Amino acid sequence: MEKDFSFIIDLDGVIINSVGFWQELANGYNLDDLSFYDGLKKIDELNKTKLSKKIIKTCIDFYSKEANLCIGVNEFLAKFRAYKKCIYTASPFAKLVLKRFDILDEFVFIQDERKYLKTTQIALKTCMNKLNTNKFILIDDSFKIIDLANKNDIFSVGINCENATINIKNIGELNEKDIKYSWK
Repeated sequence: MEKDFSFIIDLDGVIINSVGFWQELANGYNLDDLSFYDGLKKIDELNKTKLSKKIIKTCIDFYSKEANLCIGVNEFLAKFRAYKKCIYTASPFAKLVLKRFDILDEFVFIQDERKYLKTTQIALKTCMNKLNTNKFILIDDSFKIIDLANKNDIFSVGINCENATINIKNIGELNEKDIKYSWK
């Protein structure tokens, strides 16, 4: 049975617990304070240097060996198995980590946001076009991205983001009843 909405889901902080990794990376390589996006930009700036290669190896090691699923991911995937889902991320390590947890097939595709770092709205529209359903739910842990979704009339679910349509502590708390109740 085709469902009437689909999910656009952020990888880091929603599916994969990478909290603290980017800060540890910054400390370990004497880089200034790094957020996830700052880390990706810094890697691009250092591209093809010995330091960049070390940082990329550290990232690959983290995503392939150390990263864990966020609390509630398996429950969410079980509850919403019949719905289309895509991953929306700026991480070049998405396929690697999703394969590691044997959940890559749960997602119709991965939207690589790195192409759109200055135009997140275009990346979201691309996701919406590829999912090909009438209604979309964005799940993210970034206030900025939740605001963007809200401004574009995209139903938002925030992980500890009070500005979302639904604010939850982990993705496993989400249920269809709450979505249908909160839908405008």
